[in-house]
Amino acid sequence: MRILRRAQLEVATDDSYANNGIDHSRNCHAAQPLWFTGFMFYDDELNVSKSLVELMNGIAGLQSTLGVEFRLRGFVKSELFNDAQAQAMYQAGFRWVLCGFEAASPRILDNINKRATLEDNTRVVEIARRHNLKVKALMSVGHPGESEESIRAVHDWLLDVKPDDFDCTVITTYPGTPYYDEAVEHATMSDVWTYTCKRTGDRLHAYDVDFTRVAEYYKGDPDGGIRPMFSRTSYRAKNWSSCATGSSARYARSWAYRSMPEPRHPL
Repeated sequence: MRILRRAQLEVATDDSYANNGIDHSRNCHAAQPLWFTGFMFYDDELNVSKSLVELMNGIAGLQSTLGVEFRLRGFVKSELFNDAQAQAMYQAGFRWVLCGFEAASPRILDNINKRATLEDNTRVVEIARRHNLKVKALMSVGHPGESEESIRAVHDWLLDVKPDDFDCTVITTYPGTPYYDEAVEHATMSDVWTYTCKRTGDRLHAYDVDFTRVAEYYKGDPDGGIRPMFSRTSYRAKNWSSCATGSSARYARSWAYRSMPEPRHPL
């Protein structure tokens, strides 16, 4: 992975990376041949960089120079994704891209400050398919303003767009995120903190969790392995919504998984 990171650093600091990065990589390869040819990029996200196409071309050239073939995966930002990026990524060895679409309701996308629209998200899958790239859709439920309808919208969008794989996670109010840092103590309920979206007024209520002791709040089996520590107030209601409790979010995610066809995992 150091070889690829070196290539990326060279692109970020010097347009003549091909003269320096490849020479460095060739020397490394001569001393110790590459045993690993599959790499996952955890950049958040790769196409935020304006040098992405150049980086991909450099990685493709590196493989030709070393006489190896890479298989790569990484994250892209949906509103920035285009055909030129997809083509260059495929030529560099990408066969999968992952994208945090998160939601299929315009209101939820607005509440979580996504700059991408639902149309942007759909276009990512269309572009990827044109260039033989598979897409893993990363979705989440439990945001302020979440409702049965907005969760069903996730389900319906996945069935309509048919990404090659997907992940749907019940959100958690981690320290360091606005949901946690901007929440205020509930006026009448003990150990409950409320985050309010500034633009819409939609709210997210969360119990105060000791993250050093409690692990069941995160992922796991939706039929008993998760204990979401939150409830939400729908924008249609003034009070706590009976259809937006932690248990209903668990059920909704479980229902979404059961309703979807088996995902097609990479070989």
